[in-house]
Amino acid sequence: MPYFQPERVPVKCPACGFEFTMPIFSIIDAKDMPDVVDALILGVLNTGTCPRCGAPVYTEGPLFFHHPDKQVAFVYIPPQANIPPTERQKIIGEMTRAVMSHLPQEHPKGYLLQPREFLSLPNMLDAIMEAMGVDKELLEERRRKGELIDKLLAVMDDPMALSAVVGENRDLLDEEFYGLLRYARDTAAQLGHQQEAEQLEALRQKLLPMTEWGRREKAFEDALAFLRTSPTREQLLERVLDADDLALDALVKVLRPLFDYSFFKLLSQRIKEVKKEDPQEAQRLEALRERLLQLTEEADRDAQQALEKASNLLQELLTAPDVEKAVEEHLPEMDDVFFFLLSSQLKEARQKGLKDLADRLELVWRTVERKVRGNVPPEMDFLERLFYLSYPEETKQFLLKNREMLTPEVLELMKVLAEDLEKRGITEGAQHLRQIRAQAMALLGK
Repeated sequence: MPYFQPERVPVKCPACGFEFTMPIFSIIDAKDMPDVVDALILGVLNTGTCPRCGAPVYTEGPLFFHHPDKQVAFVYIPPQANIPPTERQKIIGEMTRAVMSHLPQEHPKGYLLQPREFLSLPNMLDAIMEAMGVDKELLEERRRKGELIDKLLAVMDDPMALSAVVGENRDLLDEEFYGLLRYARDTAAQLGHQQEAEQLEALRQKLLPMTEWGRREKAFEDALAFLRTSPTREQLLERVLDADDLALDALVKVLRPLFDYSFFKLLSQRIKEVKKEDPQEAQRLEALRERLLQLTEEADRDAQQALEKASNLLQELLTAPDVEKAVEEHLPEMDDVFFFLLSSQLKEARQKGLKDLADRLELVWRTVERKVRGNVPPEMDFLERLFYLSYPEETKQFLLKNREMLTPEVLELMKVLAEDLEKRGITEGAQHLRQIRAQAMALLGK
């Protein structure tokens, strides 16, 4: 959890006058709060929705931005607040001392004594983007997508208007747009704005069938929902027979282990049964079989390539003369497959008593962990440590030791992460996480 938390501040809705409290950030540590920085840059920080009328509410207050690695400190105090100079300096001094108290004793602090002041928030945002190396063209496109979400929300109950806005902005409705939409929904829910979160999810559901990327995402969501029913191969066959191309692709990626010899034997038997009565249907099923074989080969090839890439990266880190530097250079390349491979290799080396290899893998693991752990919330920190333990003994001991972390929110997060792993084709990791979740629920007596 970030050190600097928002303060609940009383606000009044500009539309209906209703008074309520809203969480407001005044200090942002860029290293510790990357999500909050994103919200600031996208213009959605310290915004909310009136719980009575649903109107957007925005409030401005003193804001202190700090990036310890880049040693920059920016401060903005709204001119319209009409704060006297002495009070202004007092506010800046209090925020500066709060930031200083959070830094390690050995960290340089001289730059904090004279934070750069701004008279307008846009100017401070420009300085933040420059300091962080943000591409302004990319940011402008993201802002357009953020504005598009507001425009779509305004017309979501009018099918004709919604269709028109979608048609005019089809180039913006891509993977990143849906990511921003999910981010806005999740942020609203985390801030307690349930009505806003429900509106955003309702908009997302309406948009999914209207765009190419949305239809692809919907196909994956449907495949994941089908996976949760623990289908048999017979049920999968019935599902496949009526699936379109997008659905087939999603089903193969999500349920790849079920598309085995037994499944294709069932499909061949079905072809044989209909061949005499309906040759045209048999021809369609034969084409379907060829398409499924192609998709399974592609899925296996993609998984193999991802594994080879992760293996090559791990080998490079293991042989690097400076592990710290190597990890720093390759950190963006480390994905779920890499971490799963690193965990598996470490576990195997320990089991086989290969001490030198285990020690080297442990060094890589600790170095990577140190690089990424700083920004991980306690819940994710807990789940990441748990994920790389051996099931069932190591996981059981860890769960018993950290029983207080087994909240309903954490259990739900485990479910969501397992679904995400499944979607990425990491079925073994997804199954491992589901086993741990079942174990945790058993310990809780659920």
